[in-house]
Amino acid sequence: PQVTLDSTEYFEDGVADSFTGAETGAWTVAGGRYTGTPIGSVGAVDLLDLGVGFLSTSYVEPEATLSTTGIGGIAFDAYAANDYKFVALDVPNQRVLVGHVDPRHAWVVDSGFSQVLNAGTDYVLNLAQQGTVVTVSLNGNVVGSVAFNAGVSDGKVGVVAKSGTTSFDR
Repeated sequence: PQVTLDSTEYFEDGVADSFTGAETGAWTVAGGRYTGTPIGSVGAVDLLDLGVGFLSTSYVEPEATLSTTGIGGIAFDAYAANDYKFVALDVPNQRVLVGHVDPRHAWVVDSGFSQVLNAGTDYVLNLAQQGTVVTVSLNGNVVGSVAFNAGVSDGKVGVVAKSGTTSFDR
């Protein structure tokens, strides 16, 4: 696909410059990492504001280097801090999760893929969003794909920490 925007957020300068969208939970920048911790039962979510919107026909490919002690990953197709889809590493249950959050049903796991995961280890989580399908890769290997009932590219992208602490290197 033709690339019209290519952006990387590094945290070495102590600022999460692009993370100016909707936010829940506690987020801090320290030691070159962006760390999210849920407050109470509400997951931590922080959405990027890239200054442009995506169309439902867009190809979007967010990627993050992250580690988690619980459940954390990438939010996508997000319209609000309580209305988004996610791909997350679930370290306690040794799975990669794909699902959605909405105001009526909260956290819903639509699909899970078994994967050996270790707390505190950095993983490169990538998702390719096109049409109604998201394809998940972990450390360069395709884990699986999930089809949704509607386009997956026209919302914002961001980061999510459902449980434990999740830190992002980029």
